[in-house]
Parts: sequence; C-alpha cells; structure tokens
Amino acid sequence: MEIEIVKMTFEHLPVILEIEKELFSEPWLEEYFKFEIEQGDSLTAFHKETGEIVGYICGWAVLDEFSITNVGVAKRFQKQGIAERMLELLLSRKVSEGVVVFYLEVRESNLPAINLYRKTGFTTIGKRLKYYRNPVEDAIVMKYTHLPE
Repeated sequence: MEIEIVKMTFEHLPVILEIEKELFSEPWLEEYFKFEIEQGDSLTAFHKETGEIVGYICGWAVLDEFSITNVGVAKRFQKQGIAERMLELLLSRKVSEGVVVFYLEVRESNLPAINLYRKTGFTTIGKRLKYYRNPVEDAIVMKYTHLPE
C-alpha cells in the first residue's frame, strides 16, 4: 500500500481521535493532539489511493533532542509497514534539522512496537515503573542516537 505522509493539521483530528480510541486503553484527549500540532512535529499518514487517514506520529524537539510522544496505525492497516515508514521519515527529517538523540516510551507488553523500534535502531535505556494506567504497566524507555558521519 502506498501512503503519503504530511504535517498533522486540526482537520485530521476527528479521524485521529477515532484511531486513538481504537488502539489505546487510555486514549489521548483532543487537547493533547492540539498541543502537538501547535508545538510539535506531528505527521499524518494517508492511504494514497483512498485519501483515508491510516496513522499518525507525534513528537517535539528541544535543541538537538526529540521526544516521540505517540504513534498509531488504524488496526485494519497494521502490519503493512506504515509505522516503520512514518518513523523513518520522522527520523530522517529531524536528523537533517540537527537532531541527534531521539527518545520514546512504550508499554513493556507492546512487543510489536518494541521490535519495530529496535529494528529502526532504538535501544532500551531504562524503565519507568507503573508509567501506564489501565492497566498499570511499566514503560520501556528507548533511545536512538544519530552519529554524524
């Protein structure tokens, strides 16, 4: 499937909020996404043929560091490489802007996401105990460092 990845806008929010509710036991509130749109570097992925929103990735930079705050792909579009393409595009864009280090947290039980992040070059650097609620679960803290050539 071909996708197009663009900067997230307020017009994308109704569909993104539906995807968020589909995926997470504690979905982000609309205000969180609005903040990410206003302050961050958030992207939306569209199905090229249908124009349908299939996923999103959110985050923000501080100096040469970037925090990935949320990644989601609609369930029916999962396992098609969409999250990997969004992540690789985000990393590439931010590295070209001078970002050197990327961080994220992921549920300890979310093995598909952990494997994706490892495949992309992230390594585990720690754990945040009881970081998630509903259900209570630890977060794995992961880091990607871009070493300039």
